[in-house]
Amino acid sequence: MQLQEAECAYTLFVVAIFWLTEAMPLAVSALIPAVMFPLFGIMASKQVASAYFRDFHLLLTGVICLATSIEKWNLHKRIALKMVMLVGVNPAWLTLGFMISCAFLSMWLSNTSTAAMVMPIVEAVAQQIISAEAEVDTIEVTYANGATNHALELDENINEGEADDLKGHTKQANEYGNGTAHTAHTVCKIEKEKQAPAPSESGRKYHSHRDQMMCKVMCLCIAYSSTIGGLTTITGTSTNLIFVEQFNIWYPDCRCINFGSWFILCIPITIIILLLSWVWLQWLFLGFK
Repeated sequence: MQLQEAECAYTLFVVAIFWLTEAMPLAVSALIPAVMFPLFGIMASKQVASAYFRDFHLLLTGVICLATSIEKWNLHKRIALKMVMLVGVNPAWLTLGFMISCAFLSMWLSNTSTAAMVMPIVEAVAQQIISAEAEVDTIEVTYANGATNHALELDENINEGEADDLKGHTKQANEYGNGTAHTAHTVCKIEKEKQAPAPSESGRKYHSHRDQMMCKVMCLCIAYSSTIGGLTTITGTSTNLIFVEQFNIWYPDCRCINFGSWFILCIPITIIILLLSWVWLQWLFLGFK
């Protein structure tokens, strides 16, 4: 018996070394016990093979295939953008829309896959909203300060045309007219450069503290909703599958947990937690103004 324990410990040590060093692919290293356990007489080949092909593993493989197909055909983008079109660009309702769509996707996919697929969409939408608000504010400030004056531009064009027509007149008058037009054009150009934000600043920095809070709440809402949505179904997260597998092992006569019973039990809990999380994030970062 002690010899088998030592051989089992040796097998685990070898697998750990191969995993740490990655001398072979991780998938190949995971198959080492399937060869070494029967070779050392630790377990029978039938028992080792059954451990590799449990219902939990096959179901998890199906979930991974489903996530790959959804990502290939951009179904997650269609769902997220459709939700944005329904709720509008208000930050509060936009956050709720993203949380609902992310929780729905997380019901059928893993939490990590859902967050990884939806986060780029949220980031792109948030940056688009911030850029649009910054552009509107810049235009309002420009018109308020009088930096944009179409009449002045028209007068400059007329003066330039007249200067070309009167090129044969007095040289001093032409120099004075050209100098005045050049000075006015330079002043307008300097005013526009002062009021226009730098490209690096508008692309990277936040326009206001509220924009920074909006980006934070959108990123956190994806993390929260992907975890909450995973509670709804058995396939939502791997921990649910592990629980069902262990429950069936310890209580083989009680086959009371299935997809329908789990969904009926958890869907009200999911809705309540999702709404409470949305209210909490809204109050913490954006307020109720």
